[in-house]
Amino acid sequence: MMGGGIYSGPSDDSVLGEPVLFYTVMLDSCYTFGYLSVDMKMKIRNPISKNHGFVLVLLAGLILFVPWCPIIATFYYEYCIHLATCEGWQFGTDIISTYGPFGFVGLPFYRASTYPSMILLNICLYGIMVAFLWEFWQNIVNPARPSAVWIVIILLLPGFGPAMEWSPVLFTPYVLVNLFVLRHFFGKTAPSYLYLFMFVIVLGMFVLVKGTFIFLILMTIVVVSADQIINSKKVPWIFPGFIVGVLVLWVVSSQKTGNILGYFLSTADLIAGYKDGAGSFEGTKLGIAPVVFALGSLGLIGTFLLTVRKLLGWRSIWPASILAATLYVMFQHGFVRQDPQHSVSACLSFCCLYVLMLPLLWVLSGGNKTLRRVLVANGTVGIIIIATCWLSGGGRPVVNSFFQRIKGIPALMTQGVSALETAREAHLQLLKQKFPLPQFDGSMESSTFDAGVAEAYGNYSMVRPTVTLYVAYTSKMSMRNKDYLEDASGPGAILFSIPVAIDGRYPAATDSIGLLAQKTHFSAIGRVGNLLVLERRARPLKLKSEKLQELDVDVNGTISLPDPGKGMVFAQIEITPTIAGRLFSLLYKPAATFIIVSVGTEEARFRLIRATAKEGMLLSPLLCDLPSFQAFYSDSNSSLKLSGFRIEYEKGREWCYQNKIKVVLSKVNVD
Repeated sequence: MMGGGIYSGPSDDSVLGEPVLFYTVMLDSCYTFGYLSVDMKMKIRNPISKNHGFVLVLLAGLILFVPWCPIIATFYYEYCIHLATCEGWQFGTDIISTYGPFGFVGLPFYRASTYPSMILLNICLYGIMVAFLWEFWQNIVNPARPSAVWIVIILLLPGFGPAMEWSPVLFTPYVLVNLFVLRHFFGKTAPSYLYLFMFVIVLGMFVLVKGTFIFLILMTIVVVSADQIINSKKVPWIFPGFIVGVLVLWVVSSQKTGNILGYFLSTADLIAGYKDGAGSFEGTKLGIAPVVFALGSLGLIGTFLLTVRKLLGWRSIWPASILAATLYVMFQHGFVRQDPQHSVSACLSFCCLYVLMLPLLWVLSGGNKTLRRVLVANGTVGIIIIATCWLSGGGRPVVNSFFQRIKGIPALMTQGVSALETAREAHLQLLKQKFPLPQFDGSMESSTFDAGVAEAYGNYSMVRPTVTLYVAYTSKMSMRNKDYLEDASGPGAILFSIPVAIDGRYPAATDSIGLLAQKTHFSAIGRVGNLLVLERRARPLKLKSEKLQELDVDVNGTISLPDPGKGMVFAQIEITPTIAGRLFSLLYKPAATFIIVSVGTEEARFRLIRATAKEGMLLSPLLCDLPSFQAFYSDSNSSLKLSGFRIEYEKGREWCYQNKIKVVLSKVNVD
């Protein structure tokens, strides 16, 4: 068995520029590495196996891993996480996001106050992951030095996705949880307390990087703790240690201890609403790519169980469950929304997980040639998954994001951050030229389209709790926006971007309660391009609601609406899924629902978010463009009053919902 990495592909830079060759090199490296890991007599001399080559590969990995030259842009949702960190806003209360107080670590944007911490933490996490992988290799695979190529592929591979706003570190929890479990179950010696302490701290940190990792990480901690109790008859300290570690890191990140429960509850609410709110994206149809990914995942899980069952017996279900949970989370991440940023990253993460598993499974398979052929087939499936996603129009791996992050390193070494500061100032000046606004005193919210506009004009930049309107896809999140808008300490002015909805949603189904609070507390004073300028009212308006009718209607049945006069029609629409529909939603995503509205003789079709529709949304007037929103916030009568509507289900998936729909219509007047 040999230590060191073997790189058998071409040596010129064109390998990175050509995706097909990159896939070939990746698979060839994995296969060669696995083959050499069990051939005890093979002796190959290769420059990369020498000390200097090993160090150079790891150093190259560090250079590509760390976002040295971050994005100078302020319109991204992710930029607002840096802003929230700078301002010390409380996550779970002031900010409701999939990211936590350490979220800025994985989001490569520039702000002077977060940049040093972002760089330092990325360097530390890279070094820690290298140490973990090194220790895993020597304790389980081979006492010799591990392959540098193997380490770098695992840490960098997901970073080849097309989302420049995500750093590679954001995907390391997929590796980390499986590494932790594999080390526990297959380690030849017990890990040291320092090793376990570092692992628990890093896992705790990633819970605060992205709250959606909490369930996968917590499951990992529980599995290892349960096995310690059942098999080793030990009292596990890692579970309470994990809880304490998360609390300490929460406080270190300037968060109040009383808000940590709100952070996890809001994360659960985000996860619960995400599939319906953002999961029916029709812009990309990936064909059989989700099916291929699912089958590839089942194949990898099956191969894992077949390989380890003789060694672990019934205990093999523990590490297999973590592997399965990881692949399930990857599948949900990649194919619920089905845009290139998510889908390609999920495919690359699958390959990354395979590369992690390969040396262990290769060693455990011993002389079983059939199992080894299956292992190679699993790697081939990973390539097929990426190719299927690409050929289906779901995007492909790119290298631009890596080159963008390193191209400014020479200037960074010679000038420090002054070049970044200059670029940021130029960006803010460009925003002022592009969006000429009247001067406002006090705070301003422009995060619905570009948080940097408020900063460009020297105003205190505020961000609504959900950051953008389209994220408010549950009633709880919309209520948080309502409280923020109605609070006197909220923004003095709002730059409101039109359109407010994405993915063809019904406009008022996005943050409907917040839109009404915005009407009662703000009025339109002008427009700039497709922006509406809103200013806080001196005296808030009041809403009065009166129930009109309660109906049980059939799907596709047209419902006529009464003329509300100068008022508005508010609707609560309850669509109940069937048992089969709930199961389909759990395994994949919910079938889409649509609302077809009538204005006179014309009709328009929109996606409907069931969660917000159930709690209630503004149905009429139809707010679909800048003039209609301007009339709405200027207290003018809108000409886009609905005469009726009907509900439709996604074609071919009507079985996911019951035929009867409950509708409650109310009239809302503004005084």
